[in-house]
Amino acid sequence: MTRAKSVLRDIGSRVASSLAAVAVLATLSLDGPTAVRAQTSPLATGEAADGSKWAKVEVLSADREDGVLTVSVRFLAGDDSFRGKIDFYKSAEAGYETVYLVAQDKKYFALKDAEGTPLIPETFEMFIAAGGRGRAVWSGKFPAPPPEVKQVSLTLPFTTTLRGIPITDR
Repeated sequence: MTRAKSVLRDIGSRVASSLAAVAVLATLSLDGPTAVRAQTSPLATGEAADGSKWAKVEVLSADREDGVLTVSVRFLAGDDSFRGKIDFYKSAEAGYETVYLVAQDKKYFALKDAEGTPLIPETFEMFIAAGGRGRAVWSGKFPAPPPEVKQVSLTLPFTTTLRGIPITDR
């Protein structure tokens, strides 16, 4: 009987190890590396407000690669009693002057494509459902500050300035 218990314990241990490896691979391959990042704490937090409507703001990433700094931000409903829409800006052109990074006392406005359109979402609004459930993700591309700059601040319309955002070099 002891031999049978030993064999079963060995098989159980191998199955558990295999299942753990499969779970890690599934997370990385199905959801990509952002799934791992989404489980970590935000790089910076703040609040966005439009009159009495407000949202929590969390910086998810600030990745520098090939002279471009891509910043991703998540907005979460801040008030359980509010239902409706928050307009942060009506167009990329309208948002362009109010969306920028600051590093070492220098402003970095969003990059523009070949047609001159800023590389930020065309419009940005958030819809909040009953019970205060609402979420939106914003991402913008900026000229990267020099490599020696290790953190930036981000200014968006209707938000507190998001300071001390660490840059990840890719």
